[in-house]
Amino acid sequence: KTILYGMRLSYLGASSVVFFHFVPYPGSNFFQLVKERRQIPEYGEAFDEFLVANIYNNLFSIKSYSINVSSFFLVVYLWLGFILTNTSYFLSHPFELWGTFKRVVCEKPKTILEIVIIGLVKMPIKIVKRMNFSSAK
Repeated sequence: KTILYGMRLSYLGASSVVFFHFVPYPGSNFFQLVKERRQIPEYGEAFDEFLVANIYNNLFSIKSYSINVSSFFLVVYLWLGFILTNTSYFLSHPFELWGTFKRVVCEKPKTILEIVIIGLVKMPIKIVKRMNFSSAK
Protein backbone atom coordinates (compact mmCIF):
# COMPACT_ATOMS: atom_id res chain seq x y z
CA LYS A 1 0.00 0.00 0.00
CA THR A 2 2.86 2.38 0.74
CA ILE A 3 4.38 2.08 -2.73
CA LEU A 4 0.95 2.49 -4.36
CA TYR A 5 0.39 5.64 -2.32
CA GLY A 6 3.81 6.93 -3.43
CA MET A 7 2.92 6.19 -7.05
CA ARG A 8 -0.33 8.10 -6.64
CA LEU A 9 1.58 11.07 -5.22
CA SER A 10 4.04 11.02 -8.11
CA TYR A 11 1.17 10.76 -10.60
CA LEU A 12 -0.29 13.91 -9.03
CA GLY A 13 3.01 15.76 -9.45
CA ALA A 14 5.34 14.97 -6.54
CA SER A 15 8.70 14.74 -8.31
CA SER A 16 10.52 13.11 -5.38
CA VAL A 17 8.80 10.46 -3.30
CA VAL A 18 11.31 9.04 -0.83
CA PHE A 19 10.88 5.91 1.26
CA PHE A 20 12.83 5.48 4.50
CA HIS A 21 13.22 2.34 6.55
CA PHE A 22 12.13 2.34 10.18
CA VAL A 23 14.94 2.78 12.66
CA PRO A 24 14.40 2.08 16.35
CA TYR A 25 14.96 5.29 18.26
CA PRO A 26 16.20 5.57 21.85
CA GLY A 27 13.42 5.67 24.41
CA SER A 28 10.92 3.55 22.49
CA ASN A 29 9.80 0.07 23.54
CA PHE A 30 10.97 -1.33 20.21
CA PHE A 31 14.42 0.14 20.81
CA GLN A 32 14.63 -1.73 24.12
CA LEU A 33 13.50 -4.97 22.44
CA VAL A 34 16.06 -4.65 19.64
CA LYS A 35 18.76 -3.79 22.16
CA GLU A 36 17.91 -6.92 24.18
CA ARG A 37 18.22 -8.97 20.98
CA ARG A 38 21.68 -7.39 20.52
CA GLN A 39 20.77 -6.10 17.05
CA ILE A 40 22.19 -2.67 17.83
CA PRO A 41 25.51 -1.85 19.50
CA GLU A 42 25.95 -0.65 23.07
CA TYR A 43 26.29 3.08 23.73
CA GLY A 44 29.66 4.38 22.59
CA GLU A 45 31.49 4.90 19.31
CA ALA A 46 29.81 1.93 17.58
CA PHE A 47 26.40 3.25 18.63
CA ASP A 48 27.22 6.70 17.23
CA GLU A 49 28.17 5.08 13.91
CA PHE A 50 24.86 3.16 14.00
CA LEU A 51 22.92 6.42 14.39
CA VAL A 52 24.81 8.22 11.61
CA ALA A 53 24.42 5.27 9.22
CA ASN A 54 20.65 5.32 9.76
CA ILE A 55 20.31 9.07 9.26
CA TYR A 56 21.73 9.00 5.72
CA ASN A 57 19.45 6.17 4.47
CA ASN A 58 22.21 4.50 2.43
CA LEU A 59 20.28 2.07 0.23
CA PHE A 60 23.18 -0.39 0.09
CA SER A 61 23.74 -0.96 3.80
CA ILE A 62 20.25 -1.06 5.26
CA LYS A 63 19.63 -3.38 8.19
CA SER A 64 16.21 -4.74 8.97
CA TYR A 65 15.23 -4.95 12.63
CA SER A 66 12.15 -7.05 11.93
CA ILE A 67 12.08 -10.82 12.34
CA ASN A 68 9.61 -10.96 9.44
CA VAL A 69 11.51 -8.94 6.80
CA SER A 70 15.12 -9.61 5.79
CA SER A 71 17.60 -6.81 5.17
CA PHE A 72 17.88 -7.90 1.52
CA PHE A 73 14.11 -7.72 0.98
CA LEU A 74 13.97 -4.32 2.66
CA VAL A 75 16.59 -2.98 0.22
CA VAL A 76 14.67 -4.49 -2.72
CA TYR A 77 11.42 -2.95 -1.45
CA LEU A 78 12.94 0.54 -1.08
CA TRP A 79 14.58 0.41 -4.54
CA LEU A 80 11.34 -0.90 -6.07
CA GLY A 81 9.43 1.99 -4.52
CA PHE A 82 12.00 4.49 -5.81
CA ILE A 83 11.88 3.06 -9.35
CA LEU A 84 8.08 2.75 -9.52
CA THR A 85 7.38 6.25 -8.21
CA ASN A 86 9.83 7.80 -10.66
CA THR A 87 8.38 5.76 -13.52
CA SER A 88 4.87 6.87 -12.54
CA TYR A 89 6.02 10.49 -12.40
CA PHE A 90 7.62 10.49 -15.85
CA LEU A 91 4.74 8.58 -17.47
CA SER A 92 2.26 11.14 -16.16
CA HIS A 93 4.59 14.15 -16.72
CA PRO A 94 6.65 13.27 -19.83
CA PHE A 95 7.79 16.86 -20.47
CA GLU A 96 9.72 16.77 -17.18
CA LEU A 97 12.23 14.38 -18.77
CA TRP A 98 13.86 17.29 -20.60
CA GLY A 99 14.17 19.31 -17.40
CA THR A 100 15.70 16.34 -15.60
CA PHE A 101 18.18 15.78 -18.42
CA LYS A 102 19.16 19.46 -18.43
CA ARG A 103 19.64 19.61 -14.64
CA VAL A 104 21.75 16.44 -14.66
CA VAL A 105 24.01 17.76 -17.45
CA CYS A 106 24.38 21.13 -15.67
CA GLU A 107 24.80 19.36 -12.30
CA LYS A 108 22.04 21.40 -10.69
CA PRO A 109 19.78 18.67 -9.25
CA LYS A 110 16.30 19.42 -8.01
CA THR A 111 15.09 15.88 -7.27
CA ILE A 112 16.43 12.78 -5.55
CA LEU A 113 16.59 10.97 -8.90
CA GLU A 114 18.82 13.68 -10.34
CA ILE A 115 21.14 13.46 -7.32
CA VAL A 116 21.34 9.67 -7.77
CA ILE A 117 22.09 9.94 -11.50
CA ILE A 118 24.82 12.55 -10.95
CA GLY A 119 26.31 10.38 -8.20
CA LEU A 120 26.31 7.30 -10.42
CA VAL A 121 28.05 9.22 -13.20
CA LYS A 122 30.67 10.73 -10.89
CA MET A 123 31.45 7.53 -8.94
CA PRO A 124 33.47 5.79 -11.71
CA ILE A 125 35.36 9.03 -12.38
CA LYS A 126 36.37 9.27 -8.70
CA ILE A 127 37.48 5.62 -8.68
CA VAL A 128 39.69 6.11 -11.72
CA LYS A 129 41.25 9.25 -10.20
CA ARG A 130 42.00 7.39 -6.94
CA MET A 131 43.81 4.62 -8.79
CA ASN A 132 46.58 7.12 -9.56
CA PHE A 133 48.01 5.41 -12.60
CA SER A 134 51.74 5.88 -12.91
CA SER A 135 53.80 5.31 -16.02
CA ALA A 136 56.01 2.24 -16.08
CA LYS A 137 59.77 2.90 -16.18
